[in-house]
Amino acid sequence: GRRRRPRYFAGVSGIVDTNLLPFALDGHGNLVRIHNLYGVEVSGGAYGVHHWKRSQLGLDYGGDYHRYLNTGTFNGSDQNLTLGYTVEPSRRWSLDLRENVGTLSIATDQLANIPNGDGSVFTPTTLLFDARTTFLQSSAYATYFESARTSFTMGGSGFLQDQKSIGLSNSGGYTMTGSMQRRTSKATTVGASYSFSHFEFPAFHSNSDSNSYHGTFATQMGQFWTFSLEAGVTISEVNSQITFALPPELAALFGQPTVSENSYTRALYPSGSASLK
Repeated sequence: GRRRRPRYFAGVSGIVDTNLLPFALDGHGNLVRIHNLYGVEVSGGAYGVHHWKRSQLGLDYGGDYHRYLNTGTFNGSDQNLTLGYTVEPSRRWSLDLRENVGTLSIATDQLANIPNGDGSVFTPTTLLFDARTTFLQSSAYATYFESARTSFTMGGSGFLQDQKSIGLSNSGGYTMTGSMQRRTSKATTVGASYSFSHFEFPAFHSNSDSNSYHGTFATQMGQFWTFSLEAGVTISEVNSQITFALPPELAALFGQPTVSENSYTRALYPSGSASLK
């Protein structure tokens, strides 16, 4: 097969963080914000693809170590590794496997912004706090080509997330999807998709399920541009535990300051996305 050596990179940068947000409160009960930290960051990594006759293996790794000169509290290392393997066991079948693992301490780190590809369950860019988070995500998708114009894709992905800060919940979840695509012309493809997602937040006694139904449309505009549209509805169901503070009279009567109840919410809303590449 064709071999392509991995490409390596390394660099040293000066960094300034103007608004870090750890998971902590000050003496007045407000979120702590850390301003104007400056220091040095050393980064490096490797990426590349190895091709065989019917398969290919891709690697994308990045890591860094940041050290602040005016504090040592937020010094640390961030890592992100993505592996992808695609194989075509026959002319009608294609199998895509992906593995993503990483650990991040700064939510605005450049490694948090690395795209994880389509079908991601866990997205590092949604992290709210600058606290150590370690995550693992796996996915597998199979595509069946019924003809040169029609294909069916099925599969899913799952993730585990570990939060080091006390008070933040670990989480886990998975998504199962199925879709159909049909090329109606040389430049245009239409289709439909369905996905089911489940998420768990054990520390908060909370979980959610969602079902999404979408229609898809994609067309090539000229030689370099592609427009894609996905639109439909999502039905979301959330089960969670809510804690209420009792008035002093009821707290004295029941002998406890709070009471907890289970909550169930169901919502239907439009969903979708549009992109121009």
